[in-house]
Amino acid sequence: MKILKKFLHIITSRHVFCALFIIGGLILIGLLEIYISDAVLPVLIINTIWSVITMLTIINRDSIWETKAPWLLLVALVPALGNLFYWTLGRRYKTFRERKFLKRVDYLTRDNGFYNEPILEEIKQKDTLAYSKAKILSDEANTLIFKNTELKYLTKGIDIYNQLIDLIKNAKHYIFMEFFIVSQGKALSEVEEILISKVKEGVEVFFMYDDIGSFTALKSNYYKKLRKKGINASCFAKFNFMAVASHNNRNHRKIVVVDGDTAMTGGFNLADEYFGFIKRFGEWKDSAVVIRGNAVEEFVREFIFDWDLNNKTKTNLNAYIKIPQDYNYDGFVIPFTTGPRPIHNQEIPKHTLLNIINQAKKYIYLTTPYLINDRESITALANASQRGVEVIIITPHIPDKKITFMLTRSNYKPLVSAGVKIYEYTPGFIHEKMLICDDEYAVVGTINYDYRCFLHHYENALWIYKHPIIIDMKQDFNEIIDESQLCTLPEAKLNIFSKFFVIILKIAAPFF
Repeated sequence: MKILKKFLHIITSRHVFCALFIIGGLILIGLLEIYISDAVLPVLIINTIWSVITMLTIINRDSIWETKAPWLLLVALVPALGNLFYWTLGRRYKTFRERKFLKRVDYLTRDNGFYNEPILEEIKQKDTLAYSKAKILSDEANTLIFKNTELKYLTKGIDIYNQLIDLIKNAKHYIFMEFFIVSQGKALSEVEEILISKVKEGVEVFFMYDDIGSFTALKSNYYKKLRKKGINASCFAKFNFMAVASHNNRNHRKIVVVDGDTAMTGGFNLADEYFGFIKRFGEWKDSAVVIRGNAVEEFVREFIFDWDLNNKTKTNLNAYIKIPQDYNYDGFVIPFTTGPRPIHNQEIPKHTLLNIINQAKKYIYLTTPYLINDRESITALANASQRGVEVIIITPHIPDKKITFMLTRSNYKPLVSAGVKIYEYTPGFIHEKMLICDDEYAVVGTINYDYRCFLHHYENALWIYKHPIIIDMKQDFNEIIDESQLCTLPEAKLNIFSKFFVIILKIAAPFF
């Protein structure tokens, strides 16, 4: 009965209605065009020319082949519908408002090179390869490089939750909170109560969540309820009746900033399963990083960028930037964000991870809930193993989505055949996203090893070099292995039915 009730709630929701309205409208227009094309020769000629232009545009666009193939197939099989869908849903255009916004934000156009040069030189003296990695990331992501920063790694859901509660309870000036998923339950109720009390104390509270990410868990106008309580609330990219590709670009970031001196990020969302209050897919394994020191400044910038982009506002950044105390920690940290083109022009997640994987010397340890990526990214892991690097990947044993789980397992065979060790976390679902390499490098944050996080989503993460946190991350990784089972080559092979199904699925894999 509960399942039926949930199903009815989903299919009658605003988001599903809007999606059906958009798709139905496009199909109707496409069918009308097909009918006219068959009946009117000039229209047929125009449609053929349009299809050729569309296919040439797809072939020559700057993206991986795996994202081109689905569109080429659609245009070839159903030209009218394929053309219409590609030019409305397949391309991400800058709106006039976005262009205007990107021109005026001073923290995007600042010259980071001036500030980064002394720290880059310091890294260069230690290791020229580390220098090249740091430079290309800071240039592409337009972010600063920080040192003297404390990083604390949390590996248990209840510890993450307690840290979150402690931070917001002790806020004196302001609270920034941004999540992909916000769900009704114990965690949200307690956080909401605290935020309302902080507003009464005079603390500024900004709260943002993704509209699609939270559509099954929240009422469509939940943010309006928070506004009535004095909280500055917003849902990111509110889903509407417009057929635009931006609906595919969701905000997958998780950012918490309190008073400009402490920040949190990681895989966790504001939902009960992330903290162990309920069990949906067995034991939920996640992680978070608590940041104190200079690097918090970049998290302030990241949140304000998202807030202003989404709400058409111009926030005074200097009102929230605080010069915190220095922490006597070794190592270097680059907080960075990624996102869809044309807001973010570079494929930052892919470049960042491949630069580490391709130059690894001893080991690469990777945890990801999904292992669904292009051939280049999968091959990089296989090549690293074949040149003698120990490559270990941990994925879930209990999936949250069966289709993505099947696509994940379809990538096991070429990796296991190349010597990569793949473990599945047997207690349940691992949602942790981290890569560590050679006791020197780490990347941790919201980025899964999949198409959506590499190409479509707004993401955030930390690039870390020679910081003590890497040892803590490595210890966590080894503890996860102790609870996981090794996947052998026979287990990595798919049966005939699964192979056929995966062939079909992989055509549309970039959209999962």
